[in-house]
Amino acid sequence: MLKNILILGLGGQGYCAAKYLGSKNIGKKIYCLDLDAKVLNKLENDYKNFICQRLDCSKEEKIIAYAKNKKIDLLINCLPTNLTKICLEVALKSKCNYQDFAIGDGMKNGGTWVDEAKLYVEHYSDLFKKNNKLALIGTGVAPGLMCILTRLAARKLDTIHTIYNFFYEGVDTKTFIPFWFNPDTALTDMIDDPVVFSNGKFIFPEPFSNPTYRKYEYFSHEIAFVEHRHEEAIIYGINAKKYYPGLKRAHFKYAGTNIDFCKQLYRAGLLTKTPIKYNNTSIIPVNFVRTKTTPPPKLEQDIKKIISHGFNSDEVFSFVEVYGVKNNKKYISEFHIFAPGLKKAFELKKLSSEQFLTGQSGAIFSEMMIKEEIKNNGCIFSDELSLEEINVYMNKIKKCGIKFMERLTSTNNINPENI
Repeated sequence: MLKNILILGLGGQGYCAAKYLGSKNIGKKIYCLDLDAKVLNKLENDYKNFICQRLDCSKEEKIIAYAKNKKIDLLINCLPTNLTKICLEVALKSKCNYQDFAIGDGMKNGGTWVDEAKLYVEHYSDLFKKNNKLALIGTGVAPGLMCILTRLAARKLDTIHTIYNFFYEGVDTKTFIPFWFNPDTALTDMIDDPVVFSNGKFIFPEPFSNPTYRKYEYFSHEIAFVEHRHEEAIIYGINAKKYYPGLKRAHFKYAGTNIDFCKQLYRAGLLTKTPIKYNNTSIIPVNFVRTKTTPPPKLEQDIKKIISHGFNSDEVFSFVEVYGVKNNKKYISEFHIFAPGLKKAFELKKLSSEQFLTGQSGAIFSEMMIKEEIKNNGCIFSDELSLEEINVYMNKIKKCGIKFMERLTSTNNINPENI
C-alpha cells in the first residue's frame, strides 16, 4: 500500500477526494497544498493523518522540493488544467505515481488539444515506465467513470460504429452559481472548439453546435445536447484499435443550465479571447465574464446556505450510448448513471452534486491506486484498466450512492448517422 499521498488543489473535487480518503483512513499521511487556509484548517482538524500547508501550487521547484522531502508515493492533481504540465514534472522528478481528473492545457506549444493528449502516450508514458510508476489520466466522472462505462458497453458488441457520451447538469440555484467546478476550466471548455472523432480523424466543430435530442423515461422534458470540448472523444479515438473495433464516430454532448448560460454569452461575442475596444479601453471579454462567475462552494456551511435560498431546477444525469453490431445485428448498448441533485446530495453526504458524482468517482481511483489495486505502469487513460480492475471500481462506486441502468436493445431500424 502507498503511504504518503499529496493532493494539489482543494477545489470542489480535491476537497471531496481528501474527505473521502480521510473518512476511510486510506493512506498513512495525506499532505494537502492549496491557498485556501479555511479549507486547509478544516481538513487538518477533521483528520489526524492530514498535514496541510498554504502554498502556491504553480511554483514547480517548491512543489518538487516538498514532494521529495515528504517522500510522496502518489500525487493527486486537482488543480486547473493549465497547471497539469507542472504536476506531471513534479511526479516524474519526485519519482512518484500520478493521478489527475482531466487532460491538461498548454502542455505543448502549437498544435491542438488532441496533440496535447497524445503527449501522454507518446512522451510521458515512457518516462513513467522508467520510474516504474503509474500515471492515471482523466479520473473524475467525465472523463473517468463514463470512460469505464463506455468500455463495458462496447464489450457487449462485436464492432462499434458510434459512441455518444451525454451529460446533463440541471442544478440552477436562486444564488447565482454558473459552474459547480473550477470556473477557469469551465470557461475554457465552453469557448474552445469541441473535439469529435470521425472516420479515423479528429475534427473540431463550433461550440454549442449540432444539437442531439433525447428524452428517456426518467427525463422531465426533451433535452438538446450540444457539442462540447471534452476529453472522451479523444480518448476513444486514441484507444479505438484496442477497445472499440471499427469505431467511426465518438462525441461528448453536454446540456444544462451552464450550457444555456454560456451559449447566449457566446452568441453575444462575450466568450472571445480577442481584445475589443470599450470606451477607449482594450478588454478581453471572456476575462471580464470570469470576474462575474461566482466560485462554487465546497464547505458544508456554504453549500447549506445556498440550498436554503432555493432552486429553479435540481437534477443531474448522464448516460452512454454505443451503437454497433453483434452477431450481424445492429444494437445500442447503454449505461445510465443516476446521481442525486444538489439538495439530495447534501442530505446524503453533505456534498454538492458535483462533489457527489465527480469527487467520489475520482476518489475511488485514488483509493485503488493507494491500495495498489491497479497493476500497471506508464501513462494510461481511465478506460485502460483491466476488466478485473474495472470490476473492483464498479463494486466500490455502487457503494457511494451512485446507481446504474444498463441495457442492450436492437436498433435495426435506427441509423446512428441520423441521430
